[in-house]
Amino acid sequence: MIRRLIVFAAAAAACVALAAASICVRGATLPAEHTAGGEADVAAPPARVFARIADPARYPAWRKDVVGVRIVAAGRWVEQTSQGTLPYRFGKRLEPGTLETIVDSTSLPFSGSWTFELRPIPGGTRVRITERGRIASLPLRALAPVFSPPDRTLRRYLADLRASFASE
Repeated sequence: MIRRLIVFAAAAAACVALAAASICVRGATLPAEHTAGGEADVAAPPARVFARIADPARYPAWRKDVVGVRIVAAGRWVEQTSQGTLPYRFGKRLEPGTLETIVDSTSLPFSGSWTFELRPIPGGTRVRITERGRIASLPLRALAPVFSPPDRTLRRYLADLRASFASE
């Protein structure tokens, strides 16, 4: 009986090791860096849209996935979502046309930035977000496309931004 348990435990451990190795091999075949993008038309002028996206303290009022924001310093904040916390900082800022947000950490298994480009259109603003990300962790790189496609968060952000002006 004990011998069967040992054989079973060894087989189970080998399966777990094989699965982990397969995930790492899959991650190694994917590029570490990615770019994703999306755009939406918002019914507000560029200056108002810029003011909204440049004010992290007010994110919980209009972004459905953000439950809290802690301002760390000028241009630096930590967002709290149901999935945890993430520090950010502003990069390039050319009001009212361009704003960049950057993941503000060197200890995470990923890094990246979002560049917002705001262009006036009749009746409002065309908002384009370009995400440039890097996933250093092989397992996370392999699993990210399945659990968090690169454009899912920015599409949700654009939908929330658009809805925030539509409800005014």
